[in-house]
Formats: sequence, C-alpha cells, structure tokens
Amino acid sequence: MSTRYPREDTKQIKIVEITPLSYPKYFFPKLQDVIHATREYDGKIICIVEPQMGMGFRIAICDLKSKEVRLLNSRYKSAVSAENAFSNLSFDL
Repeated sequence: MSTRYPREDTKQIKIVEITPLSYPKYFFPKLQDVIHATREYDGKIICIVEPQMGMGFRIAICDLKSKEVRLLNSRYKSAVSAENAFSNLSFDL
C-alpha cells in the first residue's frame, strides 16, 4: 500500500546563492580588506570592501577562473551608496 500526499499548488521558487563573507578571503588571499557584502555573478564574486576603517568603500571583482582580484576605481562614502551600485551591477565586470 502506497502513501499518497495531497498535491500542492506548484509555485515558482527563486533560488539565490548566498556567498559567505569569508569565501573571497579563502580563495583570494590577495584580498585583505574588510568585506561587507558579497554576491556571485557570472563566474565572479563581487564584494563591497573597505580597505581600512574609515576609508571609502570600494567594489572588488574576484574572478573565479583566473583567480585575479580587481578593485574598481570608484570610491563610496557610505556602505549604502556602495550597496546601491552593488545591487544594480552598475559597472562593467
């Protein structure tokens, strides 16, 4: 005798991969800045970093294939403004 479960309504679920803050430092030892947020996109890990306490925030792009880290030239005065650029991906990868 088999047990049948009532069929649930099918819903679409969006799966978002969360990258731990320690992940970039583990794979990219060259990245020594304080990491505030990370996001994985198109084979790259994008991080909001603060090089030193009180300095402007920057965006780092870590390439998983080449293992290179590139800091963007733009500096942001607050984490909020960096997060805005970060969430919209308003820069070239």
